[in-house]
Order: sequence, then structure tokens, then C-alpha cells
Amino acid sequence: MSRTPTPIAPPTDPAHATAIELDLPPASRWPRAIGITAIILGSISLLFAGCNVVGMILTASFLKILPAEAATLMDTQTLPAWLMIAGIVVNAALAIMLIIVGNRLVNCVRPVRGLAMCWSGLQCVLTGVILVAALMIQWQKISTLADSPMAGAMSANFVPGAAMGGCVWVVTGLALPIFGLVWFNRGVIIAEIESWPMRGEVPSPPPDA
Repeated sequence: MSRTPTPIAPPTDPAHATAIELDLPPASRWPRAIGITAIILGSISLLFAGCNVVGMILTASFLKILPAEAATLMDTQTLPAWLMIAGIVVNAALAIMLIIVGNRLVNCVRPVRGLAMCWSGLQCVLTGVILVAALMIQWQKISTLADSPMAGAMSANFVPGAAMGGCVWVVTGLALPIFGLVWFNRGVIIAEIESWPMRGEVPSPPPDA
């Protein structure tokens, strides 16, 4: 009675091999979790940048149909157009950078740490600049309406309102970048990222002991 030989599996193409087939150590869960979060937040930020452009266009059109006095009053309560456009461009660029960081984290490829640290630092600076600009606009509103009967009430509400808004902005704007600065400076995280392949490279199994 003849025995049927066990078929030999064809060699695995390294470009399409799984981590198990290449005998690679199991991947951590944090890159995918942080990466997906970064992609979502970057996409939302990019959407907001587009909405700000539409808002600027609508505001300019709205000012044209207002009475001269009201239009002048509203115009003095906003930042210069060039500064708003610069802010939108920088915010959109940082959003795209965050999406790239998230994509590389999900795929566990380098370079990513330097890009993540760069985004974190720039985002902290942008958050501070926007906070200062927002406070300047609020203060300008109070100064513009100094002769209004409501000036006293508005001045009394300015400090607590500005403080509350500033705290919310700082928490929401600095939470992820500060986390990134701390997380990507941990030794164990740096060592794990250094073990990832460069973008476009095929991961190879560790050498036999």
C-alpha cells in the first residue's frame, strides 16, 4: 500500500508574508491605536481648515451688505485677512503631517518618530499663538464697545469667559502633542520604533540564534 507524500508548501513571498510566516515578534497594540487616533484627528482638523476658508468667504460677502457702521464694527473684531489665511495654511499643513504620522504608525514603518516630535512641537506653538490671538480679539471687542451701555456687563464677563475658553482650548489643543512629546521620548518606545523597517522596505525575519 503506497503512502501519499505530504505536499510541500510553496515558498512564501516576503513581500506578502505575515509576521507569523516571517517568524517576527508580535506587534504591539499602541502603534495602531495611536495611529488611528492621529488619522481621525488630522482629518477633522483638515476639515475645519476647509470650513474656515468657507467662513472667511461668507463673512466677506456678509460685510458688504451690512450698514457701514455695523460692517466697520465687525471688521475691527477680526484678525487681518492675511493672518487668518496664514493660520489656516499652517493648520492644514499640520493636519496633513498628523495624518502621515498616523499612517506610518498603523503600518509600523519609519521614519515616524522625528515627524511625530516635529508635529508635537509645532502644534504646541500653534495652540499658543491661536490662544493669544483669540484673547486679543475678545479684548478688542470690549475696547470697541467701550461707549456701549453693555460695556460694563461685557467687561465683567470678559475675564471669567476668556479664562474658561482659554482653559478649554489649552486642554484640547495641547493634550495630544504633549502626550506625543512624552510618549515618543520613552526608551522602550524608541527601541521598538528602531526595529521597524523603513518605508518601502520588506521586513526580514531575525537571524537564527
